[in-house]
Amino acid sequence: MSSVSTLTGAFKAMQATLRNPRWSWSAISDDRAAVVVTVWDDQIGPDGSVNTFGDPDRHIWENKLGNRYRARDLAYAQKHCDGRFRVVRVTAADLDADPRVIVQRTPERDLWMKVERLDEQTGEYFARRIA
Repeated sequence: MSSVSTLTGAFKAMQATLRNPRWSWSAISDDRAAVVVTVWDDQIGPDGSVNTFGDPDRHIWENKLGNRYRARDLAYAQKHCDGRFRVVRVTAADLDADPRVIVQRTPERDLWMKVERLDEQTGEYFARRIA
């Protein structure tokens, strides 16, 4: 799917509503059947996996509201969706900026990932691409 102009629009394209467009990184779909997670392009490995364990910048994002709710949403995915979640892929204007500025938001309708490991306290997770 092509890029959309807002993060709210990207989540809407995935039938999910953000809690807050300023700080939300994830959402549960409106029908509660799927979780949708924002993933930075540079977080996706060559094999399609995402691994935030050992991220040297964890101290920057660990206590942010977006991370706290993402951890809850990923736990929901594990309990209610067989660990599966959908992805809104985002691209940063500058990978080293803090905070990063999103220049592209792409709802990946055909991309499904599965949480393999989650630390609900820190929000770190490992997920692999399954479709």
